[in-house]
Amino acid sequence: MKTLYEQSNHDYNINEKKIELFSNQSRYLLILSSNKLLAFAHFRFDIDYGCRVLYLYELQVNKNYQGQGLGQWIIEQMKIFCQKTQMLKIVLTVHKVNKKAIDFYMKKCQFEIDASDPSDEPVDYVILSFTI
Repeated sequence: MKTLYEQSNHDYNINEKKIELFSNQSRYLLILSSNKLLAFAHFRFDIDYGCRVLYLYELQVNKNYQGQGLGQWIIEQMKIFCQKTQMLKIVLTVHKVNKKAIDFYMKKCQFEIDASDPSDEPVDYVILSFTI
C-alpha cells in the first residue's frame, strides 16, 4: 500500500495511518491459515452524504493467494454485513494508478463509480460503490 501512496499525490503518513487503523470504529475481517494472514479487510460503518454505508478502507490479499477468490469472498461478506446492519451500500476509494484493483471491483464485484466521485476535479483516486 505504501508504494501506491508514493505513486499518488497523497503522502504516506505513518502516524495518520495508525490512527485510521486503530480507531475504535475500525472493524476487520481476517482470513488466516495456520496463523498465517492470507487476506484482510479494514472497514467501518459510517454515514456518507446522509447514507448508511460500509466504508471499505482496505482489502488486501497476500500476493501468493491472489486469483483464488479470497477478495471476492471478502466482498460477499461485506454485502452480508450490510444487509444485517441495514447499510445501504459499500463505498471505497481506489488510487487511479491501481488499475488491477479498479478492474477487480468494477468487473468482478460489479462496483460502479459513486455519485460522490469528484471526477470533474484533478484527483488521483476514484470513489466506487456497490448498492445493496
